[in-house]
Amino acid sequence: VHTAFAHGAEDFEFGVKHGVLPKTYLNKYGKFETENHPVLSPLNGMSREQAGKVVLEMLSEAKLLVKYTVDEQEQNVCWRHKSGVFYNATWQVFLNLQSPSFNLKEKVANLLEKSVLSEQDKNQLSLMLLNREHWCLSRQRSWGCEMNLLVDKQTNQLSPLSASYLHLLANGDNEKAALFLAENPNLEVFKDVLDVWFDSGNVVNTY
Repeated sequence: VHTAFAHGAEDFEFGVKHGVLPKTYLNKYGKFETENHPVLSPLNGMSREQAGKVVLEMLSEAKLLVKYTVDEQEQNVCWRHKSGVFYNATWQVFLNLQSPSFNLKEKVANLLEKSVLSEQDKNQLSLMLLNREHWCLSRQRSWGCEMNLLVDKQTNQLSPLSASYLHLLANGDNEKAALFLAENPNLEVFKDVLDVWFDSGNVVNTY
């Protein structure tokens, strides 16, 4: 039951409403991390495909397997790599578009109105930006601009020291950035890539 809220938007919203956090045992590589789990430890290091057979054996040995059938269903495919993808609950970075501190939606609406985009593009962006409460900025891909935010290892919360670290990277002070991390061992780098729409929209006009 604890992991059910990781599957589907409605389930997730229900979990948030009742204070139940999503939980997954799969890492970003699709491998199980269950080394210290009292029941699932045999799955540690296995892929999703490898674990399926082992789970069936475990259920059968425990006399908990009622019925098993094999069904074919369509799988989502990455448009870039043409390979199958799987969905997994993971930490994300969200931008709160409703924050009263920044009044982002009003600013976005004004910028769209002044832009040279076609009416069709303006309408499309308005639907994408103004009709949502949050914008998920992080992406779990192997290509793109890494976010390089700092996260507290204990709380999994973004650290306010991220700004200082990003400033060092932006100035090319890689040695100082490495020293900064060494002096803050409680922090780790969140290297998910930035949403390409947010990234391309933040290009500074130098002309």
